[in-house]
Amino acid sequence: MFVEVNGSKLFFDVEGTGLVPDGPTMRAKPTLLLLHGGPDFDHTLYRPAFSALADIAQIIYLDHRGNGRSSGDDPKTWNLAQWGDDVRAFRDMLGIEKPIVYGASFGGMVALAYATRHPEHPGKLMLVSTEAAGTSHPERRVALFERLGGPEAGELARRRFLEGKLDAEDMEAWERSAFPVYTRRPRDRSYTRLHRTLSQAQHRHCRGQTTKVSFSWSKRLRNEVDQRVELRLKFTHISPRPCSPVATQRPFRWSRLEKMA
Repeated sequence: MFVEVNGSKLFFDVEGTGLVPDGPTMRAKPTLLLLHGGPDFDHTLYRPAFSALADIAQIIYLDHRGNGRSSGDDPKTWNLAQWGDDVRAFRDMLGIEKPIVYGASFGGMVALAYATRHPEHPGKLMLVSTEAAGTSHPERRVALFERLGGPEAGELARRRFLEGKLDAEDMEAWERSAFPVYTRRPRDRSYTRLHRTLSQAQHRHCRGQTTKVSFSWSKRLRNEVDQRVELRLKFTHISPRPCSPVATQRPFRWSRLEKMA
């Protein structure tokens, strides 16, 4: 679904009802508004994990301006003040009363901008792995990436955090060398390979070649009775809009995630 907000069409999705039966009356559930990380990611970062809360809250997934399926490709509007004001206007447009606003990483920065510019709006604020502007301790960041990811990750971190220079090729290298050390537990190699495959497909698309790519990822897990089961996921992407000089530097987005029987 889309809603027009401050001159931009913002994509959002809703999971769960806002009202539930409570004896002879209807009771309103709290609204949980999820602000995704990035920039250049989308709300699917939170799915399906947050679906588990749909029985106790109405969950609203939002793609920020210029991210995911939302429009807004003018770089002049890519700032925390604008993103924060978009959240307020979005809330007003949908008539959401006192939402619980959850923001992680970049989403937390947007949540802070929204809360400080419009302190009367949110009911509660949940901030995860974030800070106000994302510019603190750049030297420590570089040293940490080098310690955890090696010389290549350290050099990429230096370009990103100290020089502010990462082109499309560097972003591919970032996903390969730096992204896996975001978490203490190493990421599945198939997941990293997925990002690389999608990134390569984006560059083919921007050269006027294929616009659709499918990738299957299989992983063996253990269920509650310690029996081995297999989870197979199929990712299918269809480019949402034409490429531009800015779009070529954005991570490739997938549009559907399916659990295979």
